[in-house]
Amino acid sequence: MFGVSRMLISKGGLSALATIAALGLAVSASAQITHSLPMTGTWFQNRGPLVDIPVNGGPTFCGPKNVMAGCIGQGGVNFAPANGGVPNQGVQSLMITIGSTANDPARFTVPTFAFGQSLGTQNTHVSFVPTVVQLDTHFSLNGPGAETGGPNVDRVFEKNAWAVQGHTGRLGLTFAWCPNYAGPPPCPGPMVRPGGPESGIVRYSNPGGNGFGGTMAMIQNSGPSGTGTEPHTVWVTGGTAGGGTRILVNQPFGFATAPQHPGRGYASYDPDNLSSGPVYIGFMTSNQTALQTGINGPMNGLITFIGPMIPTPNPADTNENWGFPWTTGRVQASNIQTNMGAMGTTVLSGTGSDNRTQLGAGTITLVAGGTTHRIGAGQDFAAFDIVTMTVPEPGAALALGLSLAAIGGLYRLRRRF
Repeated sequence: MFGVSRMLISKGGLSALATIAALGLAVSASAQITHSLPMTGTWFQNRGPLVDIPVNGGPTFCGPKNVMAGCIGQGGVNFAPANGGVPNQGVQSLMITIGSTANDPARFTVPTFAFGQSLGTQNTHVSFVPTVVQLDTHFSLNGPGAETGGPNVDRVFEKNAWAVQGHTGRLGLTFAWCPNYAGPPPCPGPMVRPGGPESGIVRYSNPGGNGFGGTMAMIQNSGPSGTGTEPHTVWVTGGTAGGGTRILVNQPFGFATAPQHPGRGYASYDPDNLSSGPVYIGFMTSNQTALQTGINGPMNGLITFIGPMIPTPNPADTNENWGFPWTTGRVQASNIQTNMGAMGTTVLSGTGSDNRTQLGAGTITLVAGGTTHRIGAGQDFAAFDIVTMTVPEPGAALALGLSLAAIGGLYRLRRRF
């Protein structure tokens, strides 16, 4: 058939035929075939133990760790967004390139703004961080953007992406990284880096044999309905005034449209400015009185009362953010910080997975890490993002088309021998 029996088959030709048999398609060792398949998926964004950006119902307890469902945590206590992550916007199509050999996972490109959400104003209490009481946000999220790493590598996921795409400054597939550490790799551990104020550390390990990954960033617009004209606010409590009454600080943040740090290039840096905000003496929430204790427990609710404002506002502050690329391997982002005198260590970790066929159909879960240092407050926050994408098997017509295209590759191979 096709005259294969009459051609002289070299070692390379036999390898190509073995690949054909493995795939059930005629894919030659020299042919790469690109096709488009629909994709559905979800993008989870986690900042510290909040486990919920852009406040999709607030964090809720979930069962055993399940990275694909956005259920992560530490010490066996896991949380997930109550209403899920940022969803796929309709049915998007991935451009998939079949690998040149059976050992190559299919390469693909994610279309811009495949994921997105605009929920309007969200007011959510924060149950798991003693110093944070409430978030008032109106994020609009659309991603991935198209600015990370340049047009040739951004949103492209492939084998050994860290080397092929040239992630600047990355010396290997696995690494341990600390902010502003100038010594030889890896940075000191397990978490605290000597010689500097930052305590964050990001580790990439167990990447599998193909080192699959890439870069892409979620774009956050901080204004209501995409206008970018009003800030968000975070309500935090810290010290006490006379008589032990807790103070409450309203800290505005985020005016600009900007890419988020997890998922970008290696150690990609971007700062966020937090504006100066008013300070109040005493407050209450819907489930407990915080005038004296200031305790922010798991059953804490929204703020229902704030006391008088003092003349001196809380000073402005800056978040320093560092983000890292996506991988199907293991990512751990951790830090040591203090919350109201108690240790507030956060360790967010998880491993991606690739359960696709050679044609790129199936489910892939990618993970990315990051770390933030808030300069004035001296606090550190871990970041851990998850993207899960599912692609159906090619239809019969497309599979036939791929077969015919591959036969053309086989014909070209035959002409060489």
